[in-house]
Formats: sequence, structure tokens, C-alpha cells
Amino acid sequence: EAVTPPAISPYTWAAKYAANQVVLSGYAPTEAAKETVYQHAKKTFPKAAVVDRLDVAGGAPSNWADAAMQSLDQLYQLKDGTAEMRNSELMLSGNAETEAIASSVRQAIKGAATKGFKVSDAIKAPKPQVVTPNPYVTSATASNGRIALSGYVPSEAGRASVLAAVRARFPNMPVDDKLQVAAGAPSGWEQCMLAGLSGLGRLDQGQAALSGNKMMVTGSTADQATATAIPVDLKTAAVNACETDARIDVTRQLATVFKWYATKKADGAIVLEGESPDANTQAELVREAERIFPGSQIDDRMTVISKRSDTWAKVTAQALRSLASLKSGEANMYGDDVLVRGFAASEDVASSARMTLRDLPAGYRGRDEIRVDNTAELEAETKRKAAEAAEAQRLADLEAKRRAEEDALKRQKEASARACELSMAEAANLGTIQFDRASDRLSRSSRQTIQKLAKIANECPKTNIEISGHTDSEGIPERNQPLSERRAAAVAAALIEAGVAEARLTAEGYGADRPIADNDTKVGRAKHRRIEFSVVPE
Repeated sequence: EAVTPPAISPYTWAAKYAANQVVLSGYAPTEAAKETVYQHAKKTFPKAAVVDRLDVAGGAPSNWADAAMQSLDQLYQLKDGTAEMRNSELMLSGNAETEAIASSVRQAIKGAATKGFKVSDAIKAPKPQVVTPNPYVTSATASNGRIALSGYVPSEAGRASVLAAVRARFPNMPVDDKLQVAAGAPSGWEQCMLAGLSGLGRLDQGQAALSGNKMMVTGSTADQATATAIPVDLKTAAVNACETDARIDVTRQLATVFKWYATKKADGAIVLEGESPDANTQAELVREAERIFPGSQIDDRMTVISKRSDTWAKVTAQALRSLASLKSGEANMYGDDVLVRGFAASEDVASSARMTLRDLPAGYRGRDEIRVDNTAELEAETKRKAAEAAEAQRLADLEAKRRAEEDALKRQKEASARACELSMAEAANLGTIQFDRASDRLSRSSRQTIQKLAKIANECPKTNIEISGHTDSEGIPERNQPLSERRAAAVAAALIEAGVAEARLTAEGYGADRPIADNDTKVGRAKHRRIEFSVVPE
């Protein structure tokens, strides 16, 4: 127990996965660590034979066990391959089924478990077969609580952009992604798709489909203001990148409970109002009312809301029977609550009407406010209710108008901010925003672009602008993050100097946390080193 294993240099460890077998070789720092890694390999590769050829030796790098187990986790994602550790260097090589899997493994192997190791990889994946469809169609469909994506995207980055927009607008809906990478995307593809998804996100259900150079949004909403605004907002968001068309239906929202009313007037006329589940059931109740009130005029004002109910006809008919014995009154149903109120000719008649309400189907509660005849009081009550209903309707109309005006103003501000953001993005992309290497000092060539950006910002004064700085993954986060913050702050300072109000600007740095391309290539890293502008209404 007191024997210390000899220190080995270089300290090596390897796991080779091929032909349904995993071979562990090299060294482990202790018997316990050796057993832990061996058991982890058996658990990770349940259908493969695990061969343990590890020896115990001192000199292991810090975090050895975590790095070994993380290597096994990622090795399992490959068709075959090898994980090799040499002192504090870790190399993962092999073949992946797809480039997406290869990219996922590359990212994961550089996680917290391998902190302190210099990680590299030689993972290969077959190149996806690129097709050129005609017409080039990309669509998103929102229906039955799901989002279905189909058609084509120009790249995996394009797919990621669409998925990010969908999840932002439909955070609680599952997404069926059947998009395929294909060449031949029309100019302005991404901008048009994002514009279409923005419109789709405001509908109850529908579709945003980009075919060639035309974006079509179809669907339905219960809000007339939304239906009216979407065609205009869609065209504004597309900014001439493609043709736009929107065809939106306005549908009546389904009630969550049935609301139904029956009134027996002093002259014997019967007025039926409220909601019924379907036309046939509604007609059946009218016929039943004619039998219950023979010779009376039946005024049917009910509307269909297309909501299934197996008890609606029985409950409403029972309420009509209770109402039939009264001189005048009304019967109301709201959900499972049934109320009959009015005036009876005598206490016996009132008692009989109350008894009828006790025979309702299970789950319903019958109540009454039946009194012996008092015509003057009934008329006063009727007038009071009419006045209350009129006032309630007036207030509801005012509130609806106020909300519509607020929504219209909000959409106008959002559209203006989006147009401003797109203009700034275009100016930044066409111009130059460059810094000295590893510095936050703006180059002279950036001045003209800064002036253009300031002019655009001042043309949309009722907005606030976030300036975000991004770096590539070279170097360490402790250096990249502050650099991205300083660069964003430098652009903000230059805009302030060019005449943009300081209160409208915020600067944020994100380091290498928000990549938009492959960090393993020079071109990809160049794309990561960027300044972006986000514009929102004040």
C-alpha cells in the first residue's frame, strides 16, 4: 500500500474504437481511476467489447479521468476512431456519419471536462450531396401545435438562422426540421425567410413559403388588426429583397364555455340568444321551444361556435321548461351554471319551476331567482340590465379601440426599427469597420462607414441601438471577451463623436460565444470578427 507507482513521461493513454471493439491502452494514475474509466467505457459502448490494457503509473496530467471519459463519450458518436492523450495534449480522430455530427463532436471535446488540455482533432465526414432545385422552395407551416420546416436552405448556417427564428417566435412548439441543403438560393433568401417567419409568428395557424423570389404568407387569425397589418409589415421587412404577398383569413375565436340566454317577454314571445355547438343541435332546440311554448313567437338569435357538447340540448331544453311556467323572465347558461329568474303567478308555480331545475344532467348546477309577480320591479330590473349591458359594451368598444391603436403604433415602431437595423447592417457590410490586430483602435478606413452609420441612426431617432462586438475563437476567452467589449465601445464612441446621442447607444461584447461560421477555417474566423447592430423602438 505504500508503494508509489513510477512516474512516466510522456504520459500516454489511448482508446481505439473499431470493428465493434474498444481497446484501452497506456496508463492510469491509480487502480481506482483505471477502474472508473473502464466501467465508463463499458457503459458508453454497451454493444462493444471493451479490452483493458492500461497500466498504473504516476505523472498523469491534471483532470486525467474527466478528459478520458469525455473522450470516450465523443468517440462513441463516431463510426470508428481513436482518442489519444500525450501529457496534456488530447487528439481525437476518426470518421463521422455526417458533418453535423463531426461538428458537434469537435465542439463537445473542447468542453469543461478537457480544461487544461490542448485539444485537436482529425475527424472526417462525407461531404453532403448538393442539389440545385428549380424552383427553390423553403416553407414553414404552423398547424396543430407544431412547426413543420420543408424545402431547401443554402447552407447549415442558413438552416441555423431559420431554426433560431422559428424557436424565437414559437418557443413552446415542437419543430419538424426536414430542410435540405441545396445550391441555387435566390438573392435575399435569408432576409425574405425571416420576414415571412415574422408574419407567421403572429397567426393562429398558417404558412410562410418562399418560392424563387416570392414570399407568400397565408393563414388565419382572430384579430382583424393583425390580418390588416401583416401584408404591410411583410413588405417592409423584406425591403425589396423579394416579392411579397399575404392572404390572411379572420376567424372567430372559439369560446371556452357555452354562454346561452332565453328570455320570455310579457307578450309571450321567446328570444333565444348566445352560443350553440352546431346548426343541427340549434335547430333541434328551436323545435323543442315551439313544443314547450305552443303558439308563441320564437326569435332565434343564437350563433354556432363549433364546440362539441353532448349535453347542451338537454340542459337548454330543461331551462326552457322551467321558464315556461313563469309569466315572464329569462334563463341563462354559462358553462355548467344554469340560472332561471323571473316572476311567477303564484308561489306554487314558482316552486314547480324550481323543481324543474333540479333535474339537470350530472355536473350542472341549477339556480333560480324566481319571485311572485311584480311587474314594475321586473321592468325596472330589465331597464337596469339594459343600461349596464350598454355601458359594458361602450367600455369594451373603447378598450378594443385603444388596444388596436396601441398595437398599430407598436407595429409601426417595430417596422421602423427593423428597417433602420437593416440599413445599418447593409452600410456595415458594404463599408469597412476594422481594428488594428488584437486592438480596439479603429482604422482610418472605418471613418467613412462610421459617418454613414451615424447618418442612418439619426434618421430614425425614436430608437435605441445595441452595438455588439464578436471575436473568433483564437486565443483565450479571458482575452477575447474584454477585446470584444472594447471594440463595441470604440464603435459607440465613434458614433457619439459623429453626432449620435449617447443615451441611445449601448455596447456589449460576446467574445467568441456567438459564431456564425466554422472557427476551424481562416474564412470562418474572419466572419466571426465582426460588429453587429440591433435596433429597437425606444
